[in-house]
Amino acid sequence: MLAEKSKTMICKEMKSHFDSKKLDEAIIVLDRLLSTQLQVEDLSGVGNKYTKAFDQIFDENTTIGALYSSANSLMNSESLFRAILYYYDKDEYYRIANDRENGFYRILDALRVGKVNAKYDTPNPARYDTSGYKFSYISDTYNMRNADAHRCRAWNYLELFGHVHAVIYTVLFTIIDNKGRIIKGMDESFVRSISVDAYLDVLISSFKTKMNAYVNLEGKESLESIDQLVTERNETTSDKDDELDNDLEDEKRSGKINDIRNNQLPERRMMLLGEAGTGKSTTMEYLAYDDALKRKRNSSASMYCTVLKKLFHGNG
Repeated sequence: MLAEKSKTMICKEMKSHFDSKKLDEAIIVLDRLLSTQLQVEDLSGVGNKYTKAFDQIFDENTTIGALYSSANSLMNSESLFRAILYYYDKDEYYRIANDRENGFYRILDALRVGKVNAKYDTPNPARYDTSGYKFSYISDTYNMRNADAHRCRAWNYLELFGHVHAVIYTVLFTIIDNKGRIIKGMDESFVRSISVDAYLDVLISSFKTKMNAYVNLEGKESLESIDQLVTERNETTSDKDDELDNDLEDEKRSGKINDIRNNQLPERRMMLLGEAGTGKSTTMEYLAYDDALKRKRNSSASMYCTVLKKLFHGNG
């Protein structure tokens, strides 16, 4: 992840170019992108490379040599834009990856960075600049794609940070302009990368850790003691339902919640009701834990439970 100082400095550098809300959102997306380890050979290590470059550029303790090296890494930005394109449009990413000719030019075009009728290496690109679009920065980013360390060392600080500024602008402009598709691509990649076994291990471990913080007043050490006794509650909505409810009064299901759920629930759905503090959430977590153990013992088991936490608190 980017250091907090790096994110603060990027925001400070770019605040004159972008709406503050869009800028904040773009930095979050950039940080997420750099934090993701892509399982693509051409993009291996991209996140670490550019995270290190950003953090060293904005660290006042960075040596002059490391500063120029990091700026050089950032200006050789083609692989960073390739990573953005991978999330934006994987098919186009692979088409360009298989045809290296004019790669960076095609990447920028695929990401719709060029908003004017001009080539990225056009002379005097500043004439295409507007108050809301700095084509000169995009052109500079393109032209600096192969900058070497010797060339960087020939610049003074003003020139060096001018080129760095251009690259950061182009990256954030690209993210802001394509944010929806980039986030969707990252979400899809994350879902595909999830390991069920790893998820179950985390679920089991986290529940055990939570239960280690509690002492059972009856001296029971087994987690199965959480499997509470429950009794079915019949809800009625009409006179006809009242009659049916009376007929079924003696047939209410009761017992341990796990037994009922596994053996007496043809409806395949259940609502757990109870007063505050009676253990509803812990019971649900236990059921998820129990299912995880069963799935680990038998990988062919088709069902396992997960607990969805309440995200919003209202007055109703």
